[in-house]
Amino acid sequence: MSESILTNRNGIIVEKGTWTPVATKVLSFHTAPTYTVVQSNAVYYRIGKLCYISCWYSINITNAGNSSICIEGIPYMSVDSTTSRSQVFAGNCMNVTSGTRYGTARIVDNYNKVVVLKHDYEDNQPYTTGTLLISFSGFYVINSSYY
Repeated sequence: MSESILTNRNGIIVEKGTWTPVATKVLSFHTAPTYTVVQSNAVYYRIGKLCYISCWYSINITNAGNSSICIEGIPYMSVDSTTSRSQVFAGNCMNVTSGTRYGTARIVDNYNKVVVLKHDYEDNQPYTTGTLLISFSGFYVINSSYY
C-alpha cells in the first residue's frame, strides 16, 4: 500500500493512495488459482472511518484451483456487517476468454478481502481458466483498530 496523508484536522484522517490487488483463495483449505497479472490499477481514498476503493484487475488464469474469486489487499480491514452495514459496491467481473459475466462484489467481514458473487448475489463465483477481468468500486467502514 502506498499512501499520502493529506490532512489530519480535528482528528479526522484524510488520505489517498494505491493498493495492490492479489487473486487468492477465500478459505484456508481452498486452493488459490495460478495466474499472471495482465493489468492492475487500484486506488483508495480514506476520510475518517470511511474508505472508498476502486480496482481494475486483469489476470490470465492457467489453473483455476477450487476457490471462489477473491481479491485481497484492500487498504484497511472492514467492520463486521452485523455491527454496521459497511458496503456499497458496484462491480463487474467477466471471463474474457469465454465471454461469461458474473455478478457483483462484496467485502468479507472483518477482513481485507473482496469476493465476487454470482448474479443471484447469494453464492460466490468460482475461478475459471482464461483471462479474467475484475473491476469494482465502493465504500466501506474501516475496522476500529485503525482509528
